[in-house]
Amino acid sequence: MASRASGVIVTLFLLQAWGMVLVIGMFVLSGETLTGTHGLDWAALAGVLGMISLGCLFLALSRNPMGLVTPLTALLGAAIPALVGVASGETLGIVTAVGIVIALVAVVVVSLPARAGRTTGPRADGKQPLDWLLILGAGTGAAGWYLATDRAHDAGLGTATTLLAVRLVSIATIGAAFIWARLRARARGSGSPRITPRLVLVGLIASLADTSGTVSYLAATSIGTLSVTVVLISLHPVFTTLLARVVLHERLTRVRQAGVGLAVLGAALIGLGAVSA
Repeated sequence: MASRASGVIVTLFLLQAWGMVLVIGMFVLSGETLTGTHGLDWAALAGVLGMISLGCLFLALSRNPMGLVTPLTALLGAAIPALVGVASGETLGIVTAVGIVIALVAVVVVSLPARAGRTTGPRADGKQPLDWLLILGAGTGAAGWYLATDRAHDAGLGTATTLLAVRLVSIATIGAAFIWARLRARARGSGSPRITPRLVLVGLIASLADTSGTVSYLAATSIGTLSVTVVLISLHPVFTTLLARVVLHERLTRVRQAGVGLAVLGAALIGLGAVSA
């Protein structure tokens, strides 16, 4: 909602700025210490991939219904880590195979053009290819973030240390983009991106949700497996779709509702297949 009102760069900057404050506090309270540089490269990569994913996701959400964007993003986020596991030697089980087939069907169903006069999301007629590229970037970036943070943990970084390293890179990346946007606006003589008190508050609320979710994810991967965690994460579009329906009163055609349901089901089966492999 903030992205639609004030732009993606401003929203991401506030999200990461508040997140940096929260993470520093968490790092101090955790008592963790940095005993070496092992894993920092993976954490830095996760920071870059995370910003790419969030940037694409927020921009896609500002242009399309939440209930359409988030299932496809989660689908890619669940599928790619599972496929990476298969490429690393894991066996592709029947559950994962069924999940992939359902996922492909979901993409086709969601891609079907809306009826005339009703544009509810990205269309398959070639007029909005950017929307599909944004969804692809958000999903693949999220998958890369999952894999990179998992590697950082495997290298020995603690939860708070990993998150601090990720946030440092993230705030540097979006901070540079924010400064560039302000300088560009000033050179053009147009208004610079504004940061209002209301937007600051929204950024804090979003950052609390984002940081708590990230901490929970990192803690889960430190005591369990990446596949198990991705299974649960892949189900988040159910809640996002419900919130979008209740709060924003978003409506999707029945065909696309079926596509959304198939996307969620496919993501869950892919993750479950990775767990049982």
